[in-house]
Amino acid sequence: MSRNKKNCIVQYFIDTKLYTEPEYNNLSNEQDVFAQVSAKSFQLYAERYDCDYKLIDKPKLNHKHPTFERFDLWLDDSWWDTYDQIMYVDSDVFAMPGALNIFDQSNDDTSLKAAWSNKWQGDHENSHYENMRRGLLKEFSIEVIKAKGFQPGVFVLNKHVVQKMKPFIAKFREFDEDDGVILMYATMASRVTVEHLDHKFNYKRAYFTDAPPVYFFHAAGHKKINYRSRIIHFLKKNGVWNK
Repeated sequence: MSRNKKNCIVQYFIDTKLYTEPEYNNLSNEQDVFAQVSAKSFQLYAERYDCDYKLIDKPKLNHKHPTFERFDLWLDDSWWDTYDQIMYVDSDVFAMPGALNIFDQSNDDTSLKAAWSNKWQGDHENSHYENMRRGLLKEFSIEVIKAKGFQPGVFVLNKHVVQKMKPFIAKFREFDEDDGVILMYATMASRVTVEHLDHKFNYKRAYFTDAPPVYFFHAAGHKKINYRSRIIHFLKKNGVWNK
């Protein structure tokens, strides 16, 4: 498990106006209050499980939009001089107070860990997966798409995975693709193993009454503003929102 390993949680929240395409992918700074609450929830989570927490708030790769900054986890080797495992988390994901330690969910030091996703691993018609085989992903079979795909709002890296994926991530400026697609491409092309953890580690729409108790709630999507009051109510009920 994670015992005797040095682990870190990394989030990015950088002013979009510092980039050439601040409205890229319709992502902006409108959700800064959510980001602050998210950061606090993972700071507490890091303290609970004795790992480091880092919030990156300044550009480094400086490509289009801050959503690409996470590629630095592959490109800067100094991360891996310090840490054995790093969890990347979107700034609209919230750690619930009772969440289990994600770093303790596997003994495998050679796999990328991410939550099971209905979009990628669900029992859908082949046409659903054929629709994903576009652009950089066109070369991969449905079987590979299902095995390697994951929702990229939460994932855990290690040195082995980073070294295997790095040659593909390093080309990110050459691709006219969404950063998530580039990440999926690098995962599939490098042939790293993707280990699917409990879906509760990246759960959307947890504010609906039929949702199970979750570990990480992901208020994902551009429409989250339409559910703002419902999201805040859910976070307050679970002791996460203290504004």
